Amino acid sequence: MKLIIRPYSALPNPLGFPGDYPAERRMVDDAFEVPAGWIVVTEEEYRRRLETHYQTVADITAADEMAKSNETRSKLAVLDNHFDAIAALVAKKDAGTDTNADALAVAWRSARALLGIRRVLIELARNNQ
Repeated sequence: MKLIIRPYSALPNPLGFPGDYPAERRMVDDAFEVPAGWIVVTEEEYRRRLETHYQTVADITAADEMAKSNETRSKLAVLDNHFDAIAALVAKKDAGTDTNADALAVAWRSARALLGIRRVLIELARNNQ
């Protein structure tokens, strides 16, 4: 048996992991023909590649998760502002001081905001099931 890995240099790498960091690992029969993009390594070489770049990969992963979290919070804050505008319009309607222009402006901004965060809302709904 031999150990083969496919490093990130052989794959699309949008997060920018180090090129020699293993993206995949497989144990294969010695007669197995190594596919393009894969390389044969020893267990020690595999561990060295992991250990050498462990902190870098952890930092990149954490930064990506933080960016996604910040994006979600930002989108939810925008949505919250639109709900505040809707609540203000409802209060104006209840008080009899609203206008059709007020209602149309709030409806337009709210519709655009909801479309902008559609994926976030769907994901939140899935996570709460």
